[in-house]
Amino acid sequence: MTFSKSKRNTIVEIFNGRCAYCGELSGALHIDHKIPKSKGGTNSLDNLYPACSNCNCFKSDKNIEEFRIKILTQINKFLNTTPYMKIAINSKIIKIKKGDIKFYFEVRNEMV
Repeated sequence: MTFSKSKRNTIVEIFNGRCAYCGELSGALHIDHKIPKSKGGTNSLDNLYPACSNCNCFKSDKNIEEFRIKILTQINKFLNTTPYMKIAINSKIIKIKKGDIKFYFEVRNEMV
């Protein structure tokens, strides 16, 4: 989907040039539909978020909660199947913080 330069700039400026999901500061942000068009989302400003390439591609056609579940599923799969992670966790090299994933836009909204 192509957006006007003005609309694109407005969306990116709302998030200070950061990905709405991971918070990465990037000059090459995609414009993502928070609620995918395939699931009834619109092109209104409140449904358009800047997203880095990694987040946009990984999110794909998922809504926010589906994206959150997809990330948690991948993290758990990685933690449970990677011997190096098991060693790092068991030897306390890495500490796993339990809890829900909060996206940058959610943390940002809490600060405002």
